[in-house]
Amino acid sequence: MSRFSPATSGRWSSATAMRPRWTTIPMPLKRPRTTPAKRPRTTPRKPEMTPTWAISRPSRSRPCPEPRATPIRQTATGKTMTKQVVNGEELKQTALGQELNDDQCRLLANVCTRRAVANGEILFEEGHSSNTLFVVVQGRFAVSRDTGRGFSDTLHLLETGQLAGESGFLDGTPHSATLRAVGDAHVVMLDRAHLESLLVDHPILVYKVMRAIVHSVREIIRRMNRQHSELLSYINPSIGRF
Repeated sequence: MSRFSPATSGRWSSATAMRPRWTTIPMPLKRPRTTPAKRPRTTPRKPEMTPTWAISRPSRSRPCPEPRATPIRQTATGKTMTKQVVNGEELKQTALGQELNDDQCRLLANVCTRRAVANGEILFEEGHSSNTLFVVVQGRFAVSRDTGRGFSDTLHLLETGQLAGESGFLDGTPHSATLRAVGDAHVVMLDRAHLESLLVDHPILVYKVMRAIVHSVREIIRRMNRQHSELLSYINPSIGRF
């Protein structure tokens, strides 16, 4: 029997008639989303905060407290510090004030600055220059130089009362070594310009200060010569010890 024989054609036609007819329903078109226009700002913006001491005030009102300006100073390492009072008596106990009388020590203390140095803090570094003379009034400092291999050798220990930075103070020569605090210490700093300000009215004071600096440099040269001779005698014993 053929697949599409007359006997089965009726069943196919009835099945076709019972199949539901699907109709395509059009989908509603999506409307583009529109952003509402920004409304103009009606409330005023808050003014920027102004420090109390900067607000203008009438002369009859109670004055606002102004900030207290603390005199600050730039150190040799670039850090800011608060100026501390220097006592003339402690200057007299150092190599800088051995030849000064009490009045001269007080005059010199007025142009100096005291600084506290923490343990391990660098006072100044090798190769840097400054116009500041340092006087150790408390503690010790290790004098070291770079060996070029990433290490440094300690050459000397500065004790209380000794000077540091003499060459840079005199002519601006870069420091030949690095000073690092061994324990907590205090130093007194004297700028070259501050000492020059005393030259007209107090020339004897400036002269004695320069004598103390020259004496300190002479002691450094004498110590270096002694160490050099000891090194030569160690390398070649036939040279003999001085």
